[in-house]
Amino acid sequence: MFFEPYQLDAKLSYTWVDAEIEGGAFDGSKIPLVPEDKLRLSVEYRPSDPVLIVLGATFTDQVYVGSDFDNTESQLSDYLLWDLLVRYQINDNLSIFVTTENLTYEEYITTAFGPDALYPGVGRSGRAKRGSPIILVFVKLPILW
Repeated sequence: MFFEPYQLDAKLSYTWVDAEIEGGAFDGSKIPLVPEDKLRLSVEYRPSDPVLIVLGATFTDQVYVGSDFDNTESQLSDYLLWDLLVRYQINDNLSIFVTTENLTYEEYITTAFGPDALYPGVGRSGRAKRGSPIILVFVKLPILW
C-alpha cells in the first residue's frame, strides 16, 4: 500500500564549513560558533506497511566561543545527539508521529560569550504530530525519565 514491508534504509550526510574571517585584525581566524564538521546518520526501519521507525545520530564539532574572534580561548566541546521517531501512516493523506530528541539526555553547550554567558542545549524533548493536507496539529512535550 505505502511501502514495501521490512525495508531498512540508512542515510549519511556530512557538512564541512571553512568559515574564516577575511581582512582586518582577525584575518584568518575561524568564525566563532560555526562548527567545521557536522555529521548525521539515520537508520530507517519499516517493520510493517504503515509503520516507520527512524533512529538518528548527529555529531557537531567543537566551536570557538562567540566573542573569541582571535581564537585564543578554549573551545566549546563537540557533542553527539541521538533521536528517535515512530510514524504510523493511516492513509495516503494522514499520518501520526511521535519523536524524541536528545534521547540520551546529553548535556552540552550550544553558545557561549565568555566564561559567564553559557547557553545549554535542549535536553530530552519530544513531539507528537498529526498531519493531513487540511489539518495539522503540533504539540511539543518534555520527556522526563
